[in-house]
Amino acid sequence: MYERTHKRSLLQRMAWFAALMVAAVSIAFAMIYSIPTAHAGDCWGRALSEDHLHCYILEEAQKAGVIDVEAVFEAGRTLHIYLDQTEPVSDEVGQFFREKAAEFIDRWPDHVYYGRSGYSTCRSITGESKENCLLNDTLWRGDSLLPYSKSYTNIVLRTGGADARMDETGWPSYRQVWPDLSPADRTQRSANGFDVSEVDTTNLPPVNCYNESGFSCRMALEFPDLHIAGYYTYGKYQYVQVKIPPSGEVDREAIIDELVSVYTYDEKDKYTIIPVKYSFEELWRWEEILKRFSHSSGNTLGITKARVWPNKDYSRKETVFPLAHLQPLPRREHELPNHGKHLYRETIQVWTLNLQETVDALPQLLGQLGIPVDAVGVVIEDINERTGQLYPAHLIPFSGESLGIDVLADDFLGVPPLLLGVGGAALALAALGSGTFVIIRLRRSRR
Repeated sequence: MYERTHKRSLLQRMAWFAALMVAAVSIAFAMIYSIPTAHAGDCWGRALSEDHLHCYILEEAQKAGVIDVEAVFEAGRTLHIYLDQTEPVSDEVGQFFREKAAEFIDRWPDHVYYGRSGYSTCRSITGESKENCLLNDTLWRGDSLLPYSKSYTNIVLRTGGADARMDETGWPSYRQVWPDLSPADRTQRSANGFDVSEVDTTNLPPVNCYNESGFSCRMALEFPDLHIAGYYTYGKYQYVQVKIPPSGEVDREAIIDELVSVYTYDEKDKYTIIPVKYSFEELWRWEEILKRFSHSSGNTLGITKARVWPNKDYSRKETVFPLAHLQPLPRREHELPNHGKHLYRETIQVWTLNLQETVDALPQLLGQLGIPVDAVGVVIEDINERTGQLYPAHLIPFSGESLGIDVLADDFLGVPPLLLGVGGAALALAALGSGTFVIIRLRRSRR
């Protein structure tokens, strides 16, 4: 009796062991065939787990000593890779990246993300394959050092180490993904608001039109007593936004007379005076405060820049107009009704890495900075979108042949002999286990 029970227990253990082996080998094969890289389980804190090509290029470059990655951060929808070097990224690095990209396409064509509808513009212009277009449309330098990403709007390399990010606006909102940080080390916004202690909101310089595009700034400085906010022309027509004085009434005739006294060739009836709440000077100073905040350590929202601009949507990026009374005008000039210049209203545009979070937090932030909530009329997501070559300058044919550089000790998709041996042994054990299981079931059924 004991012997029969012992044999049955032994056979059951063998069956379970064989079943576990089959499961383990199946998982191993699935991982090998689905993730073609030696470091797929990591991929820089899994930041590039969906971008196999980029993961492979960067891992190979790190392994070969071509680059030395110190840290990796997510900056909104962009991935920033900080290198432990101060000198600019050389052309040799870009060439190495290109060679590794060609190798990856050769070995694992089914794991390449082409994006942009398979580089359709390049293909229509050059007649090249999507593989060639990926290699030749990518600039392999600057902020286009890598092909289009599946997970991010761009993947950029930065020099100067991880601390270099502090020179960039919006840096406190960056999220470190490699090496991993504990939650206690991450920058968090206070429940009571934003830290604006570093922002000087009083010592502001005079208005400077050097960095301002458009005619509004120059006209505001030329006629300081008029408190001009915006100035636009259409042929002989002049549209002038002027701040409403404390009296509440704008003296249109006096304003037009002063303008015509300087521009004697203008006709009075061609002027349209538009009363507004704020002058260009006020908007410019509030813009300056927001710029200072964008550089501060309290900028956990990821605000990257601000500028005085009309309520026209010049950006193709996702944009929010948070003020009900200030809605976007059409992007194309010919779509504006009645010339459209009379519909322009000067406001502040804020660019940010985190769009909705910034829109939701603006009232609180602006209040802390002493800026009226209705001074900011446009919020734009800053995505740092990758750009390529519109017309590839050099079409280097992609032959699909190896470039003679060692890639991996074992070619994963070729399945090395050792793995085949292990797989064969596991399958044999699986067959044995299955047979044993069947025998046990038959003996039990007979009883």
